[in-house]
Amino acid sequence: MGDVVKFAGSTIAPHAPDAILEDAKGKGLARVLVVGVLSDGELWFSGSHSDTAENLLALERAKKVILTE
Repeated sequence: MGDVVKFAGSTIAPHAPDAILEDAKGKGLARVLVVGVLSDGELWFSGSHSDTAENLLALERAKKVILTE
């Protein structure tokens, strides 16, 4: 595949969400899916495309990377 994945979870210190979002700008991303947790613990997500199957596939691919890192 050749995908390059930057995973902030591999460091000890957390990263500011705004810094991660800023870093994503200008990368030439074809689609994005943002998944986050609000300060009150509520799940928040939004994406640039509404295709549920494509979004789920992206999440599953990310999950595989997270679990194998």
